[in-house]
Amino acid sequence: MLEPIDTSKHTQAALRKMGYLPPQRRRLGIGTILAVVESSPKPLIVELDNGVIFKLGFFTESQTSQIPAMLNNLVGMRVAFNYELDSSHGQPTNPAFNTLSVKQKTRAQQ
Repeated sequence: MLEPIDTSKHTQAALRKMGYLPPQRRRLGIGTILAVVESSPKPLIVELDNGVIFKLGFFTESQTSQIPAMLNNLVGMRVAFNYELDSSHGQPTNPAFNTLSVKQKTRAQQ
């Protein structure tokens, strides 16, 4: 008789690491930068539209070196990031920086 498959998140994560399950697809999320902490490995404090706040990192060396020059303009910008899944609190797990969303001026603003 076959044993039932354990579908808990922990078991699935262990099976993925051992190569028995395909890697989980990463999702794309968008949030607003609330603050920047230069000396942190996760320098951006980001808020999602649902009010969840988290730290965002995983920048390349080139991107990290550009943060001080952009410091005054980062707060309030929209940022796109990749993540694995939402935690039980609605917080993205393993979020990694993707790109900044730059607002283009419309004809009415010019």
